[in-house]
Amino acid sequence: MFANRQLANDGHMCDSLAEKIIDDFFFEKSISHERSTPYPEGEYTFDFKIGEKYIEYFGLAVEHKRYDELRAIKQELLRGTN
Repeated sequence: MFANRQLANDGHMCDSLAEKIIDDFFFEKSISHERSTPYPEGEYTFDFKIGEKYIEYFGLAVEHKRYDELRAIKQELLRGTN
């Protein structure tokens, strides 16, 4: 939605160059990871999953109004899981 998709070295499709850099780092360090893992509820996905830990990279925070709205929705979903 906000950037050109990028193909990481391990074959994962990433939503931005920044996510590709993160994915490539995990791959180069042999860190087993998944891409676009679904949130416990809703239609959203996490950027990365390592073991039982979920990782979001909010690289465009305060750059786009819609991006900030999605970030707030995701953060609220996570508050409800604690």
